[in-house]
Amino acid sequence: MSLLSRSLLALTLLNPIAFEARAWGEEPPAVQLVDVITTATLPVSRDFHAVSIGGFGSLHIVQGPETKLTVRTDVGYLSRVKAKVDDGFLRLGNKYAEDGLYPELHFELTVPTLDRISVGGGGRISVGALVAEDLTINASGGARVDCFALGAVHAVLKVSGGARLEFSKLAVDDLEVFGNGGGFVLVTDGYWNREEHVTLNGGAAFRTGEDHH
Repeated sequence: MSLLSRSLLALTLLNPIAFEARAWGEEPPAVQLVDVITTATLPVSRDFHAVSIGGFGSLHIVQGPETKLTVRTDVGYLSRVKAKVDDGFLRLGNKYAEDGLYPELHFELTVPTLDRISVGGGGRISVGALVAEDLTINASGGARVDCFALGAVHAVLKVSGGARLEFSKLAVDDLEVFGNGGGFVLVTDGYWNREEHVTLNGGAAFRTGEDHH
């Protein structure tokens, strides 16, 4: 981990901020919603290095020494929650349902580190402070990622289909940005050692506040 990344992590620990995090597979059983919201801990292996979530929900990511996954939803809907590790990805979302009933799911994941974060279909991800060696963040289809502080050696940011990435603080050695179809990336306070590589098409945009190169 670079000195730059360690410095960013120390900065965020000195300035704690609370964050409120706002279909595939077999046919699930029928459910009856009871209008009682609960938070449940889900069993999950540590055999993943990436996470993805689709529509109908949100994911809040916390960096910590242990892996833990919880979900907040209606008690009657817990049987339709899907959290599956597949080819290194922890894939979160709803099991397919013929009745078309997909209440929102609010996940919180505590994890030591990640190298890829993906969100699509209007899903939303929030991140407090995250330090990684190499990290790719991919948002598409109207999705959104809000990150308070990210420190990395190499970061790749990809947006498309009207998706949005926002960073309050970003400190990396190498930065690559790829935007298509109205995607938008905003970095309020950014620092990178080398000139960024930015490729934008179809109305995509990359905006910065105070850039220090």
